Amino acid sequence: MGTVLFARWCSVTVTRFKHMTQQLMIALVLLAESAFVEAREDVKDLITQVRAAEAQGAGSAVARVARDKLAAMGPSVLPSLLDGMDTSNVVAANWLRTAFDGVVARAMKSQPDAIPVAEIRRFVLDPKRQGRVRRLALDVLTKLEPDAPAKVIPPLLDDPEFRRDAVAVAIAEGNRAGDAKQVEAAIAAYSKAFDTARDADQIRNAAGRLKVLGREVSIIEHMGFLVDWHLIGPFDGPDFTSLATSYPPEQEVDLAASYDGKGGRISWKRFRTPDEFGTVDLVKAVAAVDGAAAFAFTTIDSPESREVQIRCGVDDNLTIWLNRQKVFTKDEWQNGTRLDRFIVPAKLRKGTNEILVKVCQGPKYRDPDMGNLWSMQLRICDTTGKGVALAGQVADSPKPSN
Repeated sequence: MGTVLFARWCSVTVTRFKHMTQQLMIALVLLAESAFVEAREDVKDLITQVRAAEAQGAGSAVARVARDKLAAMGPSVLPSLLDGMDTSNVVAANWLRTAFDGVVARAMKSQPDAIPVAEIRRFVLDPKRQGRVRRLALDVLTKLEPDAPAKVIPPLLDDPEFRRDAVAVAIAEGNRAGDAKQVEAAIAAYSKAFDTARDADQIRNAAGRLKVLGREVSIIEHMGFLVDWHLIGPFDGPDFTSLATSYPPEQEVDLAASYDGKGGRISWKRFRTPDEFGTVDLVKAVAAVDGAAAFAFTTIDSPESREVQIRCGVDDNLTIWLNRQKVFTKDEWQNGTRLDRFIVPAKLRKGTNEILVKVCQGPKYRDPDMGNLWSMQLRICDTTGKGVALAGQVADSPKPSN
């Protein structure tokens, strides 16, 4: 009988112990969860304090204390620091970067397996994040997985940050195929690179390699350059006055008209630039003068109403009218024509659209050995820089319709 009672007592005791153990485990889990939530809230608060820092030292004392606390944390804080650096506040981003670098360096030495690789990879692949922070995340990912760039980059041909890297991979792929005499594979790789490239050097590179393989492509169409124009000039505009001076084409474009210009009568003439990147050399096309203004006019046909970007570069200044409405002007002398120097949001209407550009030329350079350049470059594209499909034409009617 005593043995039975002892067995029952043991059974009850074990049951109670299991119940107490379960309760203890639940309590520990809840405590851990509470601590985790509190830690997450602390991290958020600390990052907020750092992001309040401004230029000229405003908020730096508080930011420094918060940064030091973040820098002392474990690698689980890294995704939060990446989020914090995704800001236009460069001062705050630099503070957080020092904390991030410290955490990464310590983790790589003592606990690299604790670095949250999946979250960092997701950050790298998020096109909505700032490019500089995504590249920082990729650097960390590469430290952990040396082959990460080879896996991550190639598909990112349309990515706003990694497009150039992905295009470079495609060109290298084409080079390898070409070296192996695999012509069709090389053409496919170079075509992929050309279609997705937005930088002039890569576009020219891919187009040139395709040409060698017997495939012609149009840089002009790919980029949306306008190359057919009516030009008139030079109008006199001494001492940097041409931008502010109003000339007859600004009131009415009459392609049959002639005017008093700098050095004699001037009239409109047709011109198509031979440059594959659409640059119009006004020194050759109009005149080699200083202190002047010239105008370029053309029309384009759009199959539908659509939002576009007018991207342009000039030497020296310009004003743009789209359908007789001024959409852009820039007062900045002697900076040279560069691809996409200015980006202007615009809306094309369905059908014919008129574009008038005024290009100003400043006084001669102080250095007599420097030629006074005068040029323009203009293209119509989408927000990624891809030329839009338009039917280009140069209107020949003396007075284009409204």
